[in-house]
Amino acid sequence: MLKKKIFQKLKNAIVVSCQPIDGGPQDNIKTIVSMALAAEVGGCGGLRIEGAKNIRAVRKVTKLPIIGIIKNDLINYSIRITPLIKDVEKLSKSGADIIAYDATNRKRPCSTLKIVNKIKESNCIAMADCSNLEDAVNAIKEGAEIISSTLSGYV
Repeated sequence: MLKKKIFQKLKNAIVVSCQPIDGGPQDNIKTIVSMALAAEVGGCGGLRIEGAKNIRAVRKVTKLPIIGIIKNDLINYSIRITPLIKDVEKLSKSGADIIAYDATNRKRPCSTLKIVNKIKESNCIAMADCSNLEDAVNAIKEGAEIISSTLSGYV
């Protein structure tokens, strides 16, 4: 989807996160697809989906913009949201239009600049999940095209 069309769809629209609790009763692809379709019928402008398998399944049934993330629990690092270059590659190949990443200033296995550059190389939109204004300013300087307060209160 062209970036301009994606931004038009998201303008003044709600984005619905269809991410059940890991291991919970709704943690299966069929339910995630159902949640995404229900959100679309309800008028949302975009979807936030975790995991390449889930994104591939949702992409088959909707043309809404998909914000893709991969949650990783890494040893020696507290960041979880798309911390690795291989995560970006999986997300872009799975059908994500936008790739969200942890843009906080914490110890990480890969710099945020490298993550943003890989997202852009993949023809996706870079979305910075920020915890504060400093994170957002840095993310904008590095080329993030969407800023989110997703990590505010968590960090």
